[in-house]
Amino acid sequence: MKKNKMTNILIADSGAGFGGTSKYLGELLPELRSLGFSPFAVFYGDGPLARSILEKMPDSELHSEWRTAGAEDSSGRPFARARHLMKTLFQMMILSPAIVRWLSKHRVGLVHLNNEVLSHLPLILAAKLAGCRILCHLHGWRPMTMTERLVLPWVDEFMSISEAGARYFCGGIRRPVLAVPNGVAEPQLDSGQVQAVRAKTRLAWGWDEATVGCVIAGRLTAWKGQEVFIRALASALNDNPRLKGAIVGEDPSSDKSESKRLRALSEELGIGGSVSFIPWMEDISGAYAAADIVIHASVRPEPFGLVILEAMQFGRAVIASRAGGVLDIVRDEVTGILTEPGGTLSLKKAMVRLADDPALRSRLGAQGQQRAKTEFSLKRNAEMIGAIYRRLLALP
Repeated sequence: MKKNKMTNILIADSGAGFGGTSKYLGELLPELRSLGFSPFAVFYGDGPLARSILEKMPDSELHSEWRTAGAEDSSGRPFARARHLMKTLFQMMILSPAIVRWLSKHRVGLVHLNNEVLSHLPLILAAKLAGCRILCHLHGWRPMTMTERLVLPWVDEFMSISEAGARYFCGGIRRPVLAVPNGVAEPQLDSGQVQAVRAKTRLAWGWDEATVGCVIAGRLTAWKGQEVFIRALASALNDNPRLKGAIVGEDPSSDKSESKRLRALSEELGIGGSVSFIPWMEDISGAYAAADIVIHASVRPEPFGLVILEAMQFGRAVIASRAGGVLDIVRDEVTGILTEPGGTLSLKKAMVRLADDPALRSRLGAQGQQRAKTEFSLKRNAEMIGAIYRRLLALP
């Protein structure tokens, strides 16, 4: 295959369009452009974050048909797994010619997969046929499937969003995995604006000056730990009745079953009046401004924890699950408090402790803010990715 002379970059996002990967990509694209790159973005999902980026960046496109169809059978049944593999190979062969033409038309020399391998299989085949380099940006935390392992040799380089993630994947795929810690943009509000937004949001949520507001933000899915948060809050209210909670996020299920279940649980526990369910917010700064404590309660290892960094940028005290990439961000008792994943009691104790101690909240928030600004800036993240682009494309 002749060496590819094309140097444009495609970043493909296979998320639903309102998760952390899509939000991160929306902030990363302008930073990459400021470094002299002009990446295209393709989204497979049309959630609100994806739609917002598509509207702001006319050279970005929606191609839901590029996503690998169906999930791999995980039951271990050989026939079911073989059948899925055959379906996937058929889809790859059907779609790849059109994707090859798209890549050639846009003079793409590097394909950056912004999630994983599995959902991008048709694009991976097309990229190899078109002579593109492939960079896989691992945002998840799960073992590679059988199908993914078959195409791993086609990927030129892997990077993960945390040191913990890089170690996890390196051990699983027996390939080097670069650690490129995620970054977040600094808030665009000055201190006066933050206070104004705080007052407005708390008023809308029914929180008065005495309220100690706890916010948990993220997709409403079982592993994100909203149930743990609700149960911990119900218990914590017995010790400090000034506590109130806000659950911010979208339920990605078609029937909104998780949202209904969580609302029913809060009523069952008798705290319906102390928990607000806030729909997805394109600009979540109001939620962080309103919060006194921001909680991350994932019950399984989080590959990074973007919400944690965003909260730290606002100087908010953070409570987070002691697992995965979170350990790269939060230093226990220095920049936040770590609790056991799924541990209702440990989360409740941390909530009560912070609610009762404003000075501790202030100290943890200030130290967390400093760490976020110095160690996890979006500019630093973009520069590290830009260096990888230049190396893979042999650019000066």
